[in-house]
Amino acid sequence: MKEEEILEILNMLTSEYLKKNRKKEDTVILLNQKINILDITQLDNEFITSGYYALKYLTDEYETTDYEMEYMRDCYEGKRRFSQEDRNEFIKRKLKS
Repeated sequence: MKEEEILEILNMLTSEYLKKNRKKEDTVILLNQKINILDITQLDNEFITSGYYALKYLTDEYETTDYEMEYMRDCYEGKRRFSQEDRNEFIKRKLKS
């Protein structure tokens, strides 16, 4: 699967989740149906990997926060340029407010 296709799926799932059009559990199920983890690991793309795991861990014991999902959506939409450091700072600021 091409990077563009994966980004389109990640963006769609993230947006639908944040709009409350899809439950966490359903989002994770659809992620697993649409994207093969092998495609993620073969790309070696930090942005795509982070987006994939943010969705994958929505229902995990260590749940992804909605703030992280907002950050990823902003990156997909071109409002931000992805970096781990920026993502972490964004989440910290949101948690403090």
